[in-house]
Amino acid sequence: MVNYVAEQPVPSITLDREVAIGEPLPSDVQVYEVPRYREYGYTVINNEPVIVDRRVHRVVDIIHEGRAATPIAPPARVVMAPPPAPVREYVVEHEVPSVTIDREVEIGQPLPETVSLYRVPRYRYEYATVNGETTIVDPYTRQVVDVVR
Repeated sequence: MVNYVAEQPVPSITLDREVAIGEPLPSDVQVYEVPRYREYGYTVINNEPVIVDRRVHRVVDIIHEGRAATPIAPPARVVMAPPPAPVREYVVEHEVPSVTIDREVEIGQPLPETVSLYRVPRYRYEYATVNGETTIVDPYTRQVVDVVR
């Protein structure tokens, strides 16, 4: 899907703010269909291709310049790859209160809905501290993708 979106020649829309993952787009922004993935669409905002959940008109991914485009399934259907170093650095520098759950934290397992997640700016990751361990999480599936030890 990323390859497809990155290669489409659609005009860029200029917004007076940065677009962030998880935020809704203005209702007048045209979103184009992604073949084979009807629930997802794309547009280009401030010269960056953006993948959108068409059901709620929210940004689910931003294809930043220089990012290698690779074929992937829709974001909510895969376990995300381990996060890049800047994500790990951010969560270490920005501690959040720890919450306790009644099981061990495991990569690939979702966190309960009762655990509050905190957004990592400019990346498609969120994080929480659970049972004293900082976890990096896919915000759409709540699956743990990394534990910072």
